[in-house]
Amino acid sequence: MRSALKGWRGVLLRLSLLPALVGCASNPGPPYPYAVVTGGGPDGWPAWVEELTFDNTRRMAAGAIGGNPDWTIPPQTGKVTVIGNGPVPQTVQARWFSHRTLTFYEIDLAFPEDTEKRVRTLYRDHPPPEYTHDLMVGISGDGRVRVWWRAWCGRDCGEDHVYLPIIKEAVGQRIEGDPARYANRTAQQRERGRIPPEPEPPPR
Repeated sequence: MRSALKGWRGVLLRLSLLPALVGCASNPGPPYPYAVVTGGGPDGWPAWVEELTFDNTRRMAAGAIGGNPDWTIPPQTGKVTVIGNGPVPQTVQARWFSHRTLTFYEIDLAFPEDTEKRVRTLYRDHPPPEYTHDLMVGISGDGRVRVWWRAWCGRDCGEDHVYLPIIKEAVGQRIEGDPARYANRTAQQRERGRIPPEPEPPPR
């Protein structure tokens, strides 16, 4: 009987430790100085980002994005939000509208488990203040999302830009929404020749 009680106590102890273990596993790590850059692409696929958050808590500037001609590389320009010192995010959430297809998308992405470790190595090899660091999010009107980390130097540092791919590519889920909310902006995109004159079906 005593051995049975001892066994149950062991089980209860392990169960009581589970929340602490989960908390340790989800520890975001130490703070790093960086900014968030939001851009779009490729040409012909402008979008309006209604919401962009990290870890469901930190909301970023977004709105109108587009204009990166080459979707295979990170956006060179875009909305910039200075974080200051903050942990490396573990997830990113976004909701956006495609002017070209009149389609709404949303996505909730978890970063790879080794992201913080890889970013830590990047900071070690390219330390501030000599290098500036950015978390870069590319969102396209065709439904795709890409995420990079960038270290760059405005002076003679040897390597001007170093990119660390975090999410090579993901596709958002189409959701319901009212395109009429963006009728004026969409008309402006057509008048400027940035999208075809008529809506077209979204890519599969």
